Amino acid sequence: MWWLIPRMQGLAETRIVVIITDGSPDNPNMVRRALAAGRALGIEFIGLGIATPAITELMPGTSGTIDRLSDLMPILIETVQRAVLRKNK
Repeated sequence: MWWLIPRMQGLAETRIVVIITDGSPDNPNMVRRALAAGRALGIEFIGLGIATPAITELMPGTSGTIDRLSDLMPILIETVQRAVLRKNK
């Protein structure tokens, strides 16, 4: 995330980053700092946890958990939709 944030800073388009993970971060506080820094620059983050709800603790309201492959598209669409609707309010 720290590599990506500066590269997205100058973009004029709506910036949405999808983070897909299968575990917990080694340093949750660093992830929280990166999320806060990106959000301050107008970047929206969406998280998808594969068979683990750990990301929902770091990104409540903008993340979901995928337990089966068939869950991927419905959960991705739902979380993107929430992010876009929230951003357009």
